[in-house]
Amino acid sequence: LRFFRHGDGGLALLGGVADPAPGLLTAVLEADPVAGRPLSRAPHSGYLRMQQGAGLVIMDGGPALAPGIHPDAPLSAAAFEFSHGPFRIVTSCGAPRIPQSDWRAAARLTAAHSTMSVNGHDAGRILSGRIVETLFGTPVLTGPAEVRADCRETSGGSLAEVEHDGFMRCCGLKHERRLFLMPDGVELRGEDVLQPAGEPASGDDVFLLRFHLHPSVRATLSRDGSSIMLTLPDRSGWKFSARGGRLRLEESVLLASGRGLRRTVQIVVEGGVKHDGARINWFVKRISTGSRRRRSRSEKEMPELPLETRD
Repeated sequence: LRFFRHGDGGLALLGGVADPAPGLLTAVLEADPVAGRPLSRAPHSGYLRMQQGAGLVIMDGGPALAPGIHPDAPLSAAAFEFSHGPFRIVTSCGAPRIPQSDWRAAARLTAAHSTMSVNGHDAGRILSGRIVETLFGTPVLTGPAEVRADCRETSGGSLAEVEHDGFMRCCGLKHERRLFLMPDGVELRGEDVLQPAGEPASGDDVFLLRFHLHPSVRATLSRDGSSIMLTLPDRSGWKFSARGGRLRLEESVLLASGRGLRRTVQIVVEGGVKHDGARINWFVKRISTGSRRRRSRSEKEMPELPLETRD
């Protein structure tokens, strides 16, 4: 629970989460006498976690689940969420609490997460049909067969890396993502690479790199279209910029919310894939501070879990 918990007290909206449940998490963790600090990598699921200062990144670095394990498992390879203190900045759409099949199906797509898609393709396929739903509950049929993920501390911050082959079948491309969180936690740098495997790419592919913003974040595209200004509820100013594609803002929706469906926006970076692939460098960083808030005990002061027991 601590691993997937953001600074606002709720769960990350990855893996089909339909309710961030901040109140429930608080109640559970208040009964925990250990108060341990989470690991940086979940070894079984493949999720990654980086924290520097008040900045926190949670990233999906695991393969697609086998059929029958999770009926609402999404195709979210290399998707991430970024929060600072109690404010979520980059998030995912999450899963809806209402039993509407159209929304539930849309929430499982790669486009509903802050990651890459190519030519409108997901990082895998979702098989549907009456027989399949009876047996497995509409499972993810195919996803990335090979996923490599790593997260480590460096002298200058935290580095998370994910590589997967989810676009091999449709486009012959591998997706590599590297995120670097600076020590002060107010700057996140990223690099997304599409690499042809074997033969050169066709040169006709188009990528879309999505960054879904939380509804509490106000976004404004600069006049020259080179950057996007973000304003958080505490009035702090942040800047997003990218090199390697064209920037724009589009509509989005937050599905996992106790207040029902909420309108929001997403940052989209669009570009072409050349014969040797594509490389997009981007960053989001704070450029002005807002109102100050009292800071709680830092997780850096807590012991790392799991703890060894003593006889």
